[in-house]
Amino acid sequence: MKSIMVKLFSLCVLVYSSNILAADKLEPSADKCSGKPVIEVVTFAVNAGVNEKQLLAAANQINSDLAKQSGFISRNIAFDKTGEWVDIIHWRNLASAESAAKNMMQNEKAVEFFSLIDQNKMKMVHYCAAK
Repeated sequence: MKSIMVKLFSLCVLVYSSNILAADKLEPSADKCSGKPVIEVVTFAVNAGVNEKQLLAAANQINSDLAKQSGFISRNIAFDKTGEWVDIIHWRNLASAESAAKNMMQNEKAVEFFSLIDQNKMKMVHYCAAK
């Protein structure tokens, strides 16, 4: 029994480590989010030389395309005094959030917005709404 538990624990550690290395975070599974709204939170810094006006103009350019994505509810973007930004998007479900992420990677306006972001300081996480 003890050796089975040790093997199971080792397997769990291996899977957990692989997920962290692959995604740098653990995303919620589709079953855990089933039927629940999802909150997408992206934190980032802008590239050197990019100012607030430029970033907001680029962010606003994609709002209408983003709103056309299936399951889109709302979007808010904000920044703090240190220059860190947060882009919060509410989705009807995880599948909608994931589908929109793929679709927006093909959108010229979105690619322009992404080009202003320091990709080394960007983190995207999907949270299942608790209620």
